[in-house]
Amino acid sequence: MGAIYYGFNIKKYFVEVIHMVMLKGSGFMDILPHLLKTSLFAIIMNGLAVWRYKKTT
Repeated sequence: MGAIYYGFNIKKYFVEVIHMVMLKGSGFMDILPHLLKTSLFAIIMNGLAVWRYKKTT
């Protein structure tokens, strides 16, 4: 399972978004690529969790 998201560090995108908004005053369009990557990761991981949960019960 670790090989699926190896190299994708979710904390990195979160810290970059906070840095961009708080220090640089970036707008929504500036942080949109980071939000899309984070949202995609969340959707995939939640989908896998639901799939695995259904499989065990």
